[in-house]
Amino acid sequence: MLHVCRLAGAFAAAALLAGCAGSVPSPSVPTLSPPGGSRTLHYTGKRQTFRVPSGVTALTIAAYGASGDGKRHGAAGGRGAAVGATIAVKPGQLLIVYVGGQGSTGGFNGGGSGAYDGGGSSDVRTGRGTLAERIVVAAGGGGQGESFLFMSGSSSFYSCIGGHGGEGGAKSGAQGGGGECAGPPGGGGGASQTAGGGGGAGGSYGGSTLGGSPGCTGTSGDAGISRDGGAGANGCSGEGGGGGGGYYGGGGGGSGGCCGEYGGGASGGGGGGGSSYVEKSATNVKETSGGAPRGNGKVVFSW
Repeated sequence: MLHVCRLAGAFAAAALLAGCAGSVPSPSVPTLSPPGGSRTLHYTGKRQTFRVPSGVTALTIAAYGASGDGKRHGAAGGRGAAVGATIAVKPGQLLIVYVGGQGSTGGFNGGGSGAYDGGGSSDVRTGRGTLAERIVVAAGGGGQGESFLFMSGSSSFYSCIGGHGGEGGAKSGAQGGGGECAGPPGGGGGASQTAGGGGGAGGSYGGSTLGGSPGCTGTSGDAGISRDGGAGANGCSGEGGGGGGGYYGGGGGGSGGCCGEYGGGASGGGGGGGSSYVEKSATNVKETSGGAPRGNGKVVFSW
């Protein structure tokens, strides 16, 4: 099946168009010491802006990608990346900011869809705010693959654990974990500095399965899904996790084989993590794969 790169969810409209006070960045990213001031932008699900204060010619930007959805039945979604850098700016310059949403909110800013969605990236842009004008990107983590639910009469239990989501990467995202049980599906590939992660292969158990779709520039691959042709199915799981957003997005996890008449099947593969990016002229750069806390992303400006 041919997969076509696309902008995911609410990010599609935002990408076509182009705060509040908060905590200071963690020690995992660099800051100016002591800062003359700071401002933190949190997740809102829409485009935000930051105007460079008067007299400021350099900003330290600390960006944190959002985590993929998961942490269920023994697996978890991947954490986002933490990225910090000092960027040359002009007083009064308007910067455009997209703060990534965690997978449980739909993965705003590039997270792919799946059993559990991937986390969106957090980025800062110049000019009109297009993808080509990003100067700092902190990647999002991939979503967890679906655990397989076995049901027999009044009893039910998770017999196969879904693959974990890959971490958002500094340079390259981590691959998502493979699902468990018969014909285990593959996790989505991690994104690099030049390409999105490949989609995870579908499992081989019964019914029909689909591999995840690949990631693209700024957006992630969606997970594969499971389809069962058997009658009297006793339970059905196995969808893969969505890839994490980033400079390039992670690939979607492959689906496990869906249950059949006797409740057999396999869990889904986790989504791959996205990749981060910092413009070449930046200084004091530090990037940490999986360095963001779980939850939504944020962007902190210090001067």
